[in-house]
Amino acid sequence: THPAGSIAVFAILDETRQVWKTAYQETCAKPASSERHEQLACLLEVRDELAASIKELAKPGTDLDVGDVIGARVSLEGCGVHTR
Repeated sequence: THPAGSIAVFAILDETRQVWKTAYQETCAKPASSERHEQLACLLEVRDELAASIKELAKPGTDLDVGDVIGARVSLEGCGVHTR
């Protein structure tokens, strides 16, 4: 089991997943351009970063910390995605 603070981590992960998915779908719907290509590359990088964090958090005995997942939210904003 994880401590009660884990709920915040899971909530941030779920919200980040939803924001990422919407941003990815919207970006895919844009006409081909260098800007679209750059944004897709950025989104895929965030996806990979988030997947690595989740894999790490899934290890037994790992403490969940909001700081471990908040970086993905910041990275999404760096992709030009508004997360709030």
